[in-house]
Amino acid sequence: MSNSFRIHHFDPTLTLLQITCYQSSAYLTLSIVVLLVEMLSGSDITLDHILNWTNIRLDTVLGWFILFAFLLNAGLCSAHLLLIVQRTRQCLDFAATFYFFHLFLCWTYTGAFPTSPVWWVTIVSCAAASTIGGEYLCYQKELEPILVNSAITVAGMRRKTSVRSEDVELQRLTGGGSGGSGGAAVLDVDD
Repeated sequence: MSNSFRIHHFDPTLTLLQITCYQSSAYLTLSIVVLLVEMLSGSDITLDHILNWTNIRLDTVLGWFILFAFLLNAGLCSAHLLLIVQRTRQCLDFAATFYFFHLFLCWTYTGAFPTSPVWWVTIVSCAAASTIGGEYLCYQKELEPILVNSAITVAGMRRKTSVRSEDVELQRLTGGGSGGSGGAAVLDVDD
């Protein structure tokens, strides 16, 4: 066994839980965004706007709204990747899994394989946007410095090394304090 920074073990339970959590949160935010679009456009509230691939179209205002709802959700999915996956290398896997399941659900819901070029461009664009956004956010998170007990250590060090200017000035004027130790600073511990 070689020494390495991280030990990589395949944990299928964790992976399945992450997939389930990511799928659920992505569909939750998509449902909320599509619900807002439906309310703003005055259309009926229906599951068709999420799972029926024929509703993403460029010849109706509602079709454009649904398309932009999917794109907005892709941005929100980037944040889900940061919160749930937290690994830059796995963002593509989770995003592709979500859109693969979405393809399967749309196919099952409508009973027909999606053939609309607009739907395909939208889904591929959403997958790319959520992957790139998630990778960027996870990469930024991975680059943050690791602070170990920083609040306790910094507060303790400040207390132990604080020097009162009056004591230093007094030592300078008196020639270094008692016993002729010559210019040693007095440390003040505030409790």
